Amino acid sequence: MSSAQQFLNYIQFEKRYSLHTVKAYSDDLDGFGVFIGQNTDKEIAFCEYKDIRSWVVFLTNQKYSKTSINRKISTLRAYYKYLLQHHIISQNPVSKLQMLKTEKKLPIFVEEIALEKLFSQIEFPNTYEGKLQKIIFEMFYATGMRVSELVNLRNSSINIESSTLKVLGKRNKERIIPMTHQLIIACGEYNQCKINDLGIYKNDDYYFLTKNGKKMNSRLVYQYINYYLGLVTTLGKKSPHVLRHSFATHLLNKGADLNAIKEMLGHSSLAATQVYTHNTIEKLKTVYKQAHPKA
Repeated sequence: MSSAQQFLNYIQFEKRYSLHTVKAYSDDLDGFGVFIGQNTDKEIAFCEYKDIRSWVVFLTNQKYSKTSINRKISTLRAYYKYLLQHHIISQNPVSKLQMLKTEKKLPIFVEEIALEKLFSQIEFPNTYEGKLQKIIFEMFYATGMRVSELVNLRNSSINIESSTLKVLGKRNKERIIPMTHQLIIACGEYNQCKINDLGIYKNDDYYFLTKNGKKMNSRLVYQYINYYLGLVTTLGKKSPHVLRHSFATHLLNKGADLNAIKEMLGHSSLAATQVYTHNTIEKLKTVYKQAHPKA
């Protein structure tokens, strides 16, 4: 078994990275392997700094974005760190390779007034699918969960008595998120809808089911979100992650503690959550310019 495959097995089965992440790492290593094979006679495990630097230059010349290149560098960093820890190599060739500088993009979010319009004025169809679409919006905006977390939510994950739900996040890390009163009511209505329309409600089942009684899939969720957000906002990007950004931004705007938001989002570090403070600062600047006599 190659060292690359050993590494991929390690991140999948021991580190418990998602299949999506494992595939991305695999694609990056394959791309690097092709480049090295065409330009040297080395195995990728024993490449030097100059080989990796040449690859970065090649990717830059091929017009890859800085974000994509940085992700590939991160893959190599993890790979060579694994090789070093397992004594396959004695020096890490990526240790002095710097990430490319990129402009930080502010998270895209939907204004509160637009989401208020969605929940109060937009009519969802009076069918099982319409009620499913509405509860999905309620769940995203009330919890800030990721789309992968939503489609894998179980009936047993929701505890109405304690007004909490348990989410299985990245790398199988569990977190508890409080439920709003409105979300509890919406869940009760959806639970009854499943019984009436589908005739099923088992505690070990997935919570969100299609009209055919199958597990909800991410593609269908994206379609729902894109369609209904298109009715209330002109944002170019209309995805579940935009609702996650909206959840965090609106909480911060209302004075929520940054550490509390971090825990609810399931971020591993506060740095990932602090990006939302920039949106708050931009909002303050706008208010200042509109209201101050000398602005």
